[in-house]
Amino acid sequence: MYQATLRLLLVSTMVLFGFEAYGKTLTDTQIYKRCYAQLTESIVPLNDARMARVRANAVTGPIACIELLNEGRFDTGGRLVRINPVSMKIVRTFNSLHRSWFTATRLEDISDYEFDINPNTPEVFDQTEQALFLTRFLLTPNLNYRDMLRGNRGVRAIRQEDPNALMAPGSRRFNIPNVGRYLYPDKPERNENKFGFQRGDVTVLNITNDYIGVDITQY
Repeated sequence: MYQATLRLLLVSTMVLFGFEAYGKTLTDTQIYKRCYAQLTESIVPLNDARMARVRANAVTGPIACIELLNEGRFDTGGRLVRINPVSMKIVRTFNSLHRSWFTATRLEDISDYEFDINPNTPEVFDQTEQALFLTRFLLTPNLNYRDMLRGNRGVRAIRQEDPNALMAPGSRRFNIPNVGRYLYPDKPERNENKFGFQRGDVTVLNITNDYIGVDITQY
């Protein structure tokens, strides 16, 4: 399975880090710091409980790294088991990695697509779908890579709801910032699309760039 292969690669890399880095052996603390930086693209917080365990020799650096990786696990429904800033950073890191494997990363790369003609396409088509497939199969347990290649269903990102969604007087509106569809936007309207609703029962939803899962959708 893809996730098993990547986990093995991660453990092997952490062990090798421990043996040699610029001619010297790394400590478990240094190994965990590197792992945390790679998985979350941020530094270890001062109050990180896992780091405290590493410093107390209660767990090794590579094992702590695997524990950290498990923070980004999805449940069988494709949602994060634990939704917190660390787990969302891990998902974002791996999804960004998977996006880098594909040359078509913008809607403008699609033949005959024009934003001026089809401005609402981003709301029904997520061009990062190919990366989302890989992210889902990496972080969801008991999924086989071959099933992704042979399946007949698509996926869509599940993103975090922002409780501070903007409200317009007398209406509810969607405020959808850029969620990674445009890497080099040359028009400000591409970054934010607002739709006004007069009905009072329409749910306010402000989608952010924080992934909390990847859902299956039928083609």
